[in-house]
Amino acid sequence: MQDPGGRLVVAEAQRKDADYLKVVTMHMRPGYLQKNGAPYSGNAIVEEYFDKFSDPYTRNTWLAVTTVVTDPQYLIEPLIMHAHFKKIPDAAGWDPTPCSANEPR
Repeated sequence: MQDPGGRLVVAEAQRKDADYLKVVTMHMRPGYLQKNGAPYSGNAIVEEYFDKFSDPYTRNTWLAVTTVVTDPQYLIEPLIMHAHFKKIPDAAGWDPTPCSANEPR
């Protein structure tokens, strides 16, 4: 659910009962699905599902993010993308840098 300012609002009851968080984004500005990729229109709908789970054998915690892009103008069928992230106990591998469009990392 969104408030009048367009921000996501999740009711307390939904936070307790849900196995995942679903975020729906509509009324976007036209753009591209990825760099040098296919375009999407202002009528596109993006649904994101955030699911946190633990592996009982290795005791690792994972975050799975599933993104579904629906755009009848440019896509024949919904585009589904997945990303998985493993929680690490410390900051190993964490090297944040400022965003820059013209400088390679």
